[in-house]
Amino acid sequence: MLNDARNYLNKGFISGVGHQVTAEYLSELLSISCPFNRVRITMQVGDSAIVLRLLCRLPEGTLLKPDEIKQLPYEFGLLRRLE
Repeated sequence: MLNDARNYLNKGFISGVGHQVTAEYLSELLSISCPFNRVRITMQVGDSAIVLRLLCRLPEGTLLKPDEIKQLPYEFGLLRRLE
């Protein structure tokens, strides 16, 4: 899972990670630079994105600390715009 995401992103990507702690965690987890970049992403037909999905619901307004995000279950997904 990590190697697949890392290999996919090594081809080059635009970061759309809008939370500093998440960007730092992804950089550490994937051993690549994944900068904080709070931008609106517009995908075109055929575009793909790697998605980090937390497998738990956080209380509204929760801001995670670095040690807290590392404890949460997650999965990576590949999102592809079809049309």
